[in-house]
Amino acid sequence: MGLLQLQTKRGISLDVPKEEVLKAIGACQWWLKGKWLKANKIKHPIQKLYQSSDWASDVELFLIGSSILELRKHGTNKNAFLDKRKEFLGEQSGNQVGYLFELLTALLFSMGGNKVELLPASAAGYDLDVKTSKGVPIQVSCKVCQPSKEYSKFITYAEHERDKFFAAYKSLGVHGVNCVIERVNTEGSPTPYLHSHQYKVMLGNSLFQPYKVQSENRDMLGVFSKSPLPPYAISFSRKYPSYSFVLSSPINTEHELRRLHSQVDKANKGFKKISNNKKLNLTVIRLPHYLSVKLAKEKIEAEFNKGRFTNTSAVICIQTHIVGDENRESVRINTTYQMILNPSAIVSWPIGKGALKMVQPLGNITTETPAFQIAGQTVNKEYYVFSDMYESVVVPSGTSVGSSNIPGLNQIFEYQGMDIAVKAFKIPSEFKFL
Repeated sequence: MGLLQLQTKRGISLDVPKEEVLKAIGACQWWLKGKWLKANKIKHPIQKLYQSSDWASDVELFLIGSSILELRKHGTNKNAFLDKRKEFLGEQSGNQVGYLFELLTALLFSMGGNKVELLPASAAGYDLDVKTSKGVPIQVSCKVCQPSKEYSKFITYAEHERDKFFAAYKSLGVHGVNCVIERVNTEGSPTPYLHSHQYKVMLGNSLFQPYKVQSENRDMLGVFSKSPLPPYAISFSRKYPSYSFVLSSPINTEHELRRLHSQVDKANKGFKKISNNKKLNLTVIRLPHYLSVKLAKEKIEAEFNKGRFTNTSAVICIQTHIVGDENRESVRINTTYQMILNPSAIVSWPIGKGALKMVQPLGNITTETPAFQIAGQTVNKEYYVFSDMYESVVVPSGTSVGSSNIPGLNQIFEYQGMDIAVKAFKIPSEFKFL
């Protein structure tokens, strides 16, 4: 990776020793108070995360707690965490997500062998003081480019379509169906795609052969089909649902890149306030999961080449996904990194001082956003994607099932005597905080 040297501590994110997980969750309890985290009346997203039982929540809590443990081990003052707690527990979602990203970024640098100081909430201009093993001082600004309002509108729209699909699916009593819808033309506001009775017609036809449909104004394309049985199953459960629903829509690229520009600009203005021409200024920015790192890099490089953001020495883009392989044999975390140097910076990045070292605590590392597939086809465009799936199948008595050999399975139900039905939870496309 050239000037950015990355390593990973673990390749498989599901394989964390229980002792480490408990220590990390204990650190979260120390920071936010265990009694408050367990409260019946949930007032904060972190309480919901703490009380969730899914794998993604455990991963997030592990990373948050690991960050606290790592920083405390290397001398970060207890007051620095207590100072940030008040800010984190406030009602502004930007502060909540932003501070957790600060913690995660500090963990990446600290595990890479750098000295990291967590700055108090009152500090102006940037978030972390980092000194590399070569003694190079870096002022780090952590920015989160959160999902946009356009993305939120799309999700609301997609959920409405999913509900109509599910109502039709349930009324027909069919088992194991797929529904894939793509918005081809995104001009104007999304409008309801199909009436409920049309879903019924298409689902009924899909039981005999794959059924394609295009809306009257040709802005939507839908494919309905019967799901293939997984190799470990003998039939679909008649008691529990089995379906998949995917809806995609091209992103508003211009709007999303303007939002990215705004975050880099904010960090640059922060660096300008402190006006220290002896230290490197680095912006670490978390991208929304739907915007490819390639597009983000091209946008930032274009701005740098125009002589903009001169108080910023470099930008590192980070993006995390939960990914699976084509054979559904593994589920893991994939984190994408790209470092972009600013040739017009007042303080240039010291190429001769060696690579900046960072360590990713879980999962795989790539330099490109992982390819996304819809209905088995790789998608090469920038898309907002909504997906929902529920798999319940009957397997022969004695079949070994569970997260150890079939990732994503978390519950087993007795079904017709010796058979069992397996319910799979939805593998999320993104984390809530990280």
